[in-house]
Amino acid sequence: MKVVITISPGNSGGGAVHDFINSNTNYTSPFYGHEFRLLQDPDGLLNLYNNFFENFTLNNSSNALNKFKIYIDSLSQLKMKVNNQDVKIYNKKISELSRKYIKKIITIEYSALPQFYSLQLSFFEKVYLKIKSKLLNKKKNHQNKIKMVVPVEKKIFIKETKKFLQKLIKIQLKKKNNKIILDQSVSVLDYNKIFDFFDNLKIIIVTRDPRSVFYSMKSRSSNAFPGQDIKKFVIWYNFMMKKFYLNFKRNSKNPKILKINFEDFVSNIEIKNRILKFINEKETENKFNFSKSKQNAYKAKSLLSINEQNYIKRKLKPFLQW
Repeated sequence: MKVVITISPGNSGGGAVHDFINSNTNYTSPFYGHEFRLLQDPDGLLNLYNNFFENFTLNNSSNALNKFKIYIDSLSQLKMKVNNQDVKIYNKKISELSRKYIKKIITIEYSALPQFYSLQLSFFEKVYLKIKSKLLNKKKNHQNKIKMVVPVEKKIFIKETKKFLQKLIKIQLKKKNNKIILDQSVSVLDYNKIFDFFDNLKIIIVTRDPRSVFYSMKSRSSNAFPGQDIKKFVIWYNFMMKKFYLNFKRNSKNPKILKINFEDFVSNIEIKNRILKFINEKETENKFNFSKSKQNAYKAKSLLSINEQNYIKRKLKPFLQW
């Protein structure tokens, strides 16, 4: 399976590049064109990996797995707009696949009620557990609330996670296809580990002029970003991009990573051709609307106030792209 992942710092055009590849080539987006965040979200697979191996304690591993289960249950119910209709994004088999996967990444599990967990229980939950313990066999601890787990070895975890991801993607496909495009499946600040979970992976990183990013966040009222306060936005953007470029510098020679600017993508046909060459693909359709994307790319020039534009130009000069 060939996998391409588009990533960006937020409102930076990664989704547009994803849409171009999905609509104009033989690559397909399994999740109805929506972001696939199972890996990078706080309770997702990479968090599980980190707490199983890089930050391991029994409490950390158990808490991470417990939250992963809750997260999967939420994903199984996730509905988003597809052709103006609310559609469940994930195949109903995700819950079954996840249960089987979890069994393969732990060596033992047992019920317990560690202090960190009991502290978070509500008053009524604590009362319920005490009553349950008194009514049932007192020799057994009926106050146990969470499953404590010991993970398998790292190489087994990676092997089983690869299988899980492949199965999850395959059940999403209406037609068999070994060329997959995913959007925002890993953070622009840390994308090294994800290469362990796909055998044939390439990453396209998309950056954008901060004035356009701010306008996009402001006009969309983006809930996840500071788009309503220009001073907070500048601090946020500066912090994010410094970390991004530090990480990118370490990986700039990786032939499986391509970085492009969004403004160049919508204005220069050579960037489109560079993308196609990078993913070793020919353009089979002509559905992506470059003219519309180009108009959107530069809306900030006319729709941000002069004061806003000048403030960002002054504070974020190293990151300007137009």
